[in-house]
Amino acid sequence: WCVHGQPGPGDRCFVRLNAAYLCLDPSHVGLTCLTIDKPFYFAFIAGKCIDNFHRVVDTGCFDPTPELLQVLSYYPSEDGFALSSAYKGSVDHNTPLWSIAPPITHEG
Repeated sequence: WCVHGQPGPGDRCFVRLNAAYLCLDPSHVGLTCLTIDKPFYFAFIAGKCIDNFHRVVDTGCFDPTPELLQVLSYYPSEDGFALSSAYKGSVDHNTPLWSIAPPITHEG
């Protein structure tokens, strides 16, 4: 794992967020998916959600799948949203001290 301020060799300490992939999950066909390429504990995603009437929406515009909600909690706000794996996480990524979410892919 990474130590703050001491990146190791390669890119293991850097996380890539992407919102340019089309979702492949059947329940989200035609939508753009957010992807995160590394396991993580907490993510703050800044942004504004705008409705069809050009108003800022504080209830969020991220539509997590039921599978994602099994490993993450979603907290929308007017300034973006947070994803937390606290008290959830993935058995494949959790450690004795931290519950960790797996990477998020555009496949659902």
